[in-house]
Amino acid sequence: MIKTYVLEIESHSDLSSSLHTFCSQNNIANEQEILIQIFTCLTQKSAVAGILSSIQSVLPDAKILGTSTGS
Repeated sequence: MIKTYVLEIESHSDLSSSLHTFCSQNNIANEQEILIQIFTCLTQKSAVAGILSSIQSVLPDAKILGTSTGS
């Protein structure tokens, strides 16, 4: 069964704590197969790498797909 969840983050500094809370509330942390889609307007590699690092620290086995409005 496929489930879809949406978490909107406006500040990278809130990402880790918000993601921990979100995963706990939705029983996501123990799932075996997780696909995360990231949509961002950030274009700097270091900023995007920070987002990826935060997500991987909470959900290390998740597959992550991302897109940016940048060129």
